[in-house]
Amino acid sequence: MAKYRFSASNKSGIINRGTVDADSLDAARRNLSQQGLFIIELAELRSTPGDIVLGSKKLSLKDLSIFTRQFSTMLTAGVNAIKCLDILYQQNTKVKVKTVLRQVYDGIQRGQTLSEAMGSQHDAFPQILINLIEAGETSGSLDSILARSADSFEKDDKIKSSAKSAMIYPIILAIMTVLVVTFLLTFIVPTFSNLFSGYGATLPLPTRILIALSGFLKHYWYLVIAVIGIIIFLIWFYLKTPNGRMHWDNAKLTMPIVGKLNRTIIAARFARTLSILLHSGIPMLKSLEITGRVLGNVAFERIVLQVRDDVRKGTSLSAAMKKHSVFPHMLCSMIGVGEESGTLDDILGKTSLFYDDESDTAMQRLVALIQPLMIVIMAVVVGFVILSVVLPMVGMMKVIR
Repeated sequence: MAKYRFSASNKSGIINRGTVDADSLDAARRNLSQQGLFIIELAELRSTPGDIVLGSKKLSLKDLSIFTRQFSTMLTAGVNAIKCLDILYQQNTKVKVKTVLRQVYDGIQRGQTLSEAMGSQHDAFPQILINLIEAGETSGSLDSILARSADSFEKDDKIKSSAKSAMIYPIILAIMTVLVVTFLLTFIVPTFSNLFSGYGATLPLPTRILIALSGFLKHYWYLVIAVIGIIIFLIWFYLKTPNGRMHWDNAKLTMPIVGKLNRTIIAARFARTLSILLHSGIPMLKSLEITGRVLGNVAFERIVLQVRDDVRKGTSLSAAMKKHSVFPHMLCSMIGVGEESGTLDDILGKTSLFYDDESDTAMQRLVALIQPLMIVIMAVVVGFVILSVVLPMVGMMKVIR
């Protein structure tokens, strides 16, 4: 009997983590399901000599897309799975990826299936990929399933990379603003403060505020750093709690401008993931459960599980989704068309392409809005500092005249 580490949520959305003893990965999965838990991650705890402990570190989307694309190509060419793994291991240069591939290879050599061997690799592979490979092994369509998985990973990686690239410029502007203001308050303003100290009249309010900020920063800079550090730590700690994660994920769906972008991105992932799962022959209820877990948003996951429960009671998927405003109206309508025509997986795939394009457009609009907004904020802050210095100088000149 082996020990498996799991991460699962109950019907209330609370995340539970721990270990469970079972004879196999499937037995562990059934055990947790019987307890009413929805599995997020499940992996065997192993202590093999020479293994690198990966903990909860997963393979990146880029690594997963390359792995599934190359694996699919070789399977289509007639190469067997064990030979594919050997080739992928030999050509890879990343230590973590090579270690995972070697462990999967060794697992198959010991008699495990590909899905079982991948599922035991310390959460290196996402649960959706393991489920898809298990379905592909059963149906004999492993190459096509891997190809569709590669498409999905590549699109997710593209969205993630686009988001990072879009935020580089605003982040640089924000850092530059903080550095410029800090420099002015620390080195420039004190010089003028000494000059203004002999000024007989009352200093303008902006100047008094600026001098007070400068003095506080100069003498109590360590308190500023400590307070900022504590605030960041408390926010980080709160977001790690189930309630904090739920509130943050819900805010990401409802906040102005950004909320619409997040809903569009999640709608694309929802349609694409559900399409792949249904095309692979996984039942609707199981597909919805898996889809909810891989969207990366706890609030949306809870909604998808509510949709799944309604479908279990006999409600159509489109009708169940229309109860929740987070699903775009067009997505619900297209799913209704797919249900009536019997081509739901194909309709979902095409709809996901539409929302992928929509998310790219929305991302560009957001960047176009953020960049001038950051420039305005920087100009206002620096302008306030300059105005606070110039106002008393103008007053001094009038006195001299």
